[in-house]
Amino acid sequence: MQKRFWSVPIEAERGVYHDIIPLFVGMEHCLPTNTFGPRIRQYYLLHYCISGKGSFIKHETGETYPVSAGQFFTICPEEATTYAADPEDPWVYVWISFSGSLSEKFSSIALVVDYPEDTFLKIAEAVKTNAVSAQYCAAAIFEIMHHLFFNAQQPLDVTGQVRRYIKLNYMEDLSVEEMAQRFGLNRRYLSRLFKERYGESVKECIVHVRMEKAKEFLSSGHSVSEAALLSGYGDVFNFSKMFRKTVGVSPAAYKKSPR
Repeated sequence: MQKRFWSVPIEAERGVYHDIIPLFVGMEHCLPTNTFGPRIRQYYLLHYCISGKGSFIKHETGETYPVSAGQFFTICPEEATTYAADPEDPWVYVWISFSGSLSEKFSSIALVVDYPEDTFLKIAEAVKTNAVSAQYCAAAIFEIMHHLFFNAQQPLDVTGQVRRYIKLNYMEDLSVEEMAQRFGLNRRYLSRLFKERYGESVKECIVHVRMEKAKEFLSSGHSVSEAALLSGYGDVFNFSKMFRKTVGVSPAAYKKSPR
């Protein structure tokens, strides 16, 4: 796969932005072992991993931090850092940089953060369609801050986070046990909470999300086998069986049907 790269400088009006001043936003499909750094910056920089894996090295301590899909890492001003794509499963990431009086709040968070919201995914779509602006990027950063700092003071909506995690990672090998461990809950307790909140089990939610994505892939011209892989099924037979059971027709018939 060829390396793909988008980068957009943000022109913020002088005197309008003080608390958060967006600077650059971009996205990159990295090649295996693609490395950037060491480098020192004068602003804050967030990198969100959309898919794949990589690592983040903070030279001050010499420590290396693994980063995977659904996580972002923070680079603060005056820090020497390097980051590199995984040699076997290179990451795709989106980044956004900024300064401003409120940007220092990002110095207080962990270097690598799980982020189940879709904020960064929306940024990535805006970058690809050249629909970014200073207002859009500032709003996105404030949304990230809201989830990081406001939600930390509120009762944790675990079921909402699990549901968002499924929507972001439906292509992965998901299981109720793995998600219960990730969110620090007993498997049965999580299952009960989720069922009470959404009226469906965690497994049913995974299937529902995957089938909706599969329908999108089939409608956009992907083959049945491609739709199966893209929606998280390694076995086309199992995918077809689940699709027919859930949607009522085979994937091939759905692909041919007028909509």
